[in-house]
Amino acid sequence: MDVLCHAAAPVAVAFLLGFLLGRFVPSRPDAILLPDDSIGDEQIEAEVRAGRRIEAMRLYRRRHACGPKPAKQAVDDLALRMKRGG
Repeated sequence: MDVLCHAAAPVAVAFLLGFLLGRFVPSRPDAILLPDDSIGDEQIEAEVRAGRRIEAMRLYRRRHACGPKPAKQAVDDLALRMKRGG
């Protein structure tokens, strides 16, 4: 039994280290996002008009190099302006 405990200890330590590294250390460094100027605002508007808001958010994120929350807010605002006719 003593041999089993000595064999399991390094495995337990490795598991704990792997868990902590996976939990608290980012898996990749934050990538530097650069705006993609090849995507035009008219493409984003076309996706909103077609009812494809998720695709519009993806395009907006790539176009403006932003996160999901600002993209969702911008697409929602755009959809509201288009609905009002503005």
